[in-house]
Amino acid sequence: MANIQRMTPKRLGEIFTHSGLITNEQLEEALADQKKTGKHLGELLVERGYVTERDVAEAIATQFSLPYLSPAQYFSPGEVAKSVPVEVMRTHHLVPIDKLGKILMVVIAGPVDSEVLEQIEADTKTTLQIYVGTISDVNEAIDKLSETARRQKDKTSSE
Repeated sequence: MANIQRMTPKRLGEIFTHSGLITNEQLEEALADQKKTGKHLGELLVERGYVTERDVAEAIATQFSLPYLSPAQYFSPGEVAKSVPVEVMRTHHLVPIDKLGKILMVVIAGPVDSEVLEQIEADTKTTLQIYVGTISDVNEAIDKLSETARRQKDKTSSE
């Protein structure tokens, strides 16, 4: 199974306050907003300008003991991109970036249901190596994949 730890991780707010990125007061304000809006804490903290998307991604990486990686640093649309349907990528904010033997490297932009990860492993007959990236970087990589797939489809249909 994918390398996401099943122990109780540190809470995201604790990671931000312990690192000095936000104050306890800022955390309390954001938590109160979270109860009202149902939005994710990281999203609210970014909206308020307290932290960046990268801060959130790095905190999630710390929270789950996963490495941080920007898909743009590693990603090139190719065969590996076809291993996961674009709809699954968009819905769960994840993108495959490489395959090494039976290991599929995937960047996620936040917590992903373990059942989704297990299904991807079953469908691809691989073990997932999980990395954490920002939502913007993951969405940009998915957009590139979609554009590449569209161009290939257009090229094939015009031949």
